[in-house]
Amino acid sequence: MALQLDHVVILVKDLEEAIKQYQKEGFKVSKGGRHDNGITENALIHFKDGTFLELLALRKRWKTHFIKLLFQIGYFKINSQSPRFGFQQRFVGKALYSLEGIMDFCLLATTGEQDFLAIKQRNINTTHLTPMQRLKPDGQLLRWKIFAPFSSYLPFVMTPYEPPFSPLPANLEHSNGIQGIEKISVCVPENEFEGAVRAYIQLLGKNPQNLTKAKALFRLERGRIEIIKKQETHSSNFSISYLL
Repeated sequence: MALQLDHVVILVKDLEEAIKQYQKEGFKVSKGGRHDNGITENALIHFKDGTFLELLALRKRWKTHFIKLLFQIGYFKINSQSPRFGFQQRFVGKALYSLEGIMDFCLLATTGEQDFLAIKQRNINTTHLTPMQRLKPDGQLLRWKIFAPFSSYLPFVMTPYEPPFSPLPANLEHSNGIQGIEKISVCVPENEFEGAVRAYIQLLGKNPQNLTKAKALFRLERGRIEIIKKQETHSSNFSISYLL
């Protein structure tokens, strides 16, 4: 099994305004496209190490309002543990109700469905392996599969794109000098720290490289994940350390 850091999802209120803001901060931003759920669209910031940032926004259309109503009346639940619908409910629910900022992050299953089967064999409850697709602005249709463990602290996981996708070299050059995502830090309440560390050990199939009473650091094939014990969590549970 070979899981590695893939991308970080950042929720934004207005995609065009967010693109302008990240460009001012020295990032090269490219248009991503619209997801097949019909309510989200994105823009992407790719790095030389293969990681990227996904700026995710809700589309202003009737379907978005309808889905939000279904959450409000309890038809959908953000923390659903339904293998069939749990991913969409977790992901779309977060997009509907989270504040702007880091919403989630993703690992890449480099051996595809074999990684999914290996994780299931370790008795981790997850959603089904769900097909996804996104139509790029150039008309190309990207497909992949995705699954998510039932934990707000664990990332979701995706298989490689089909057809294989490589960003243009010009989109990897950022005037701020950032080369990639070196580490994701996950802040958890003090009373949930040990459980979160165990969940990551189970998901990744390895022990942390470093473990103290307040931190646990996991090294992946690409990137690192740090679990941090906090007495009080901030509005976002995640933070990014960049490669320069």
